[in-house]
Amino acid sequence: MVQEESAMHSYTVQRSLDGVNWSEIGKVYALNSQGHHSYYVYDHHRPAGISYYRLQLTDSKGQSTLSSVVQVDNSPAKTVSVKGATLVKTNLSLQVYSPNADVYSVRLYSMQGQLLAQKTIYHRRGQQSTECRVAFAPTRCLVCIDHHQ
Repeated sequence: MVQEESAMHSYTVQRSLDGVNWSEIGKVYALNSQGHHSYYVYDHHRPAGISYYRLQLTDSKGQSTLSSVVQVDNSPAKTVSVKGATLVKTNLSLQVYSPNADVYSVRLYSMQGQLLAQKTIYHRRGQQSTECRVAFAPTRCLVCIDHHQ
C-alpha cells in the first residue's frame, strides 16, 4: 500500500527460506500518480513452514532500498490471504479470506520495520472485513497477516 509516491520505478517482493538467500517472487511497477495505491503480489509457490519476506523499493534512478524482514508461518492450516487492502488516513480496511475459522494477527509495518499497528482477528471461515487503526498514515507500509501465536 502506498499513500503518496513519486519518482518510484518498482516494488519487488522477495522471499527467503533461511533469511540469507533471497529470490524474487513478484514485481509491480509504480503508478507515480496522486492518491492511494494498493499493489498486490501473491506467493504462488510458498513453501510450508517458516519463510521470510521483504520488499525491494527501486526509484526512477535505479537506486534500491530494502524493507525490514518479516517472518511468516506458511503452514497449510495457517493459510490466509488478503483480497483487498486500503489505507485511508488512519484506517486500514482489509478484506481477509481464510478457508478455516481461526485467530490471526494483522501487523502493519513502516518500511523501516517499525510496528505501526497490530490487531488480532477472530476470523470466521470465508471472507471477512476488518479495520486496523494507525496513529498516522505512512507513505509506504507492509501488511503482514499470519496465524496468531
